[in-house]
Amino acid sequence: MNHVQATGTFIKVNEHIFRTAAELRFGNGSGKKIKLTMLNPGGSRLSDEEEWTNLLCQDGSPVTGTIALDQTMKAVCEIMYQALPGYEGVVRIENLFNLRCGNLDKALKLYSELKNKGSYIKVIETDLHSMSAGTYVCNWVGWSLKEHSLLNKRKREVFDLLSVEKSGIPRIGKHRNDNVDSIHMWHVRPQLKVQAEAYKTFIVPLLQRSLI
Repeated sequence: MNHVQATGTFIKVNEHIFRTAAELRFGNGSGKKIKLTMLNPGGSRLSDEEEWTNLLCQDGSPVTGTIALDQTMKAVCEIMYQALPGYEGVVRIENLFNLRCGNLDKALKLYSELKNKGSYIKVIETDLHSMSAGTYVCNWVGWSLKEHSLLNKRKREVFDLLSVEKSGIPRIGKHRNDNVDSIHMWHVRPQLKVQAEAYKTFIVPLLQRSLI
């Protein structure tokens, strides 16, 4: 992982923190780019304590810096290197919603409350136009099988946006029950080891087709 740099942009608005952008840069980052869409940023934070403290002390000003690799990012790196040893490119990370919260149930509750109130519209979600921008070789989807009424609606609109018909590039990921029409797609790092290995076996060949 020494050759991978993770960076992210955070913004604090009132008592909430949002991560509005993130990427994993492998080596010099000059190779093919992949877009990975996941659920939310979890407990992601800036590595530099001074930068993080500055973020917490100011309201409404984005701060960009290095992120410590969390377990999910490490899993992504392992998958990428398994797909293409020596990979030097960029994995751009998008989320269905940008609210930073490490507890998923709490995150979904807050997301629902803020979304229904129409609060933090510009930061709670990345707008669809921005999500479709950029040049990538594939749209990798790994936002979990979690179901929730508001989340399902967001999954549907982003799922359709990332279709090959609209994006012009393959949409890859492991669907629930292997139903290609399902909007519920496996997280990139399943908690059970046997499922994590099964996921790698499934996703690596799909990534290879786009990278080689």
